[in-house]
Amino acid sequence: DVENFDILYWWKEREKHFPVLSIIAKQILATPVSTVVVEQEFSAGGNILEARRSLLESIINSSP
Repeated sequence: DVENFDILYWWKEREKHFPVLSIIAKQILATPVSTVVVEQEFSAGGNILEARRSLLESIINSSP
């Protein structure tokens, strides 16, 4: 069943056959959830500051 598929368990079961790939997969797939929240905050921050950035850019370009 695709909905219940556990990719980390899949790699754990096959780590004897693919030792290096298993380590790499675990490092990539076991990314902490907190990093997603941080990325979302930076994305939201970019949207909030967009008008200010545009204003600063026009001031810099219009200075002599």
